[in-house]
This record gives sequence, structure tokens and C-alpha cells, in this order.
Amino acid sequence: PMTDVIRSQEGLQAENYLEQAYHSGNIDGVQYTIPLDIHANAMYYNQDLLSKYGVEHFLDDDVVTFDELLSLQGKLEDGDYAVNDSLISWVILAQIQNLGGDIE
Repeated sequence: PMTDVIRSQEGLQAENYLEQAYHSGNIDGVQYTIPLDIHANAMYYNQDLLSKYGVEHFLDDDVVTFDELLSLQGKLEDGDYAVNDSLISWVILAQIQNLGGDIE
């Protein structure tokens, strides 16, 4: 249980966290976890950047692939980014595990 940790650290209060994330670690009224961070399993895009680089067609089939995004390599201005996949492998591995899959 995180009871002593919560008491000793002022900022570890439920109201400082997304309700669902904080309460997912609560079992029978006892807090066993504190959220470290939260990641969305979704890809976000900037419509202005799609237009700027003339790639609105990436959305025509409602699926944006890594190959489509990587096709922009070397074409973007400084400060514009198409992919930040620093956590994607962890998310994929977690989802495979969570859905009962196996990695061989």
C-alpha cells in the first residue's frame, strides 16, 4: 500500500491526477499505485502541417502509416516533426501482452 508514501508527500493527492489513472490503483479503498505518466494509444496530427507539406491525402483512407510519415524524411523544416516513436515499441509490447499475445 502507498498509504505512508502519500502521507509523506504533499503532492500525491488524488485531485492532482486524472481521476481514472489515480483510482485504477485503488483496491477496496487502499491505494497501491501512484500514476507515473499516461500515454494515449493514438496518433495525433496537425492539420496545418499536413496542408503545409501537401500530404492531406495521408488521411484519405483513415489510416496513416509509418511509411507515409517517413516519406517526409528530409523534407521538413527545422522544428517540424512527423514522427516521435520513442515509446511506440513499449506501447505495442504492452498491448500484445495485455491482449493475451505472445512474442516469439
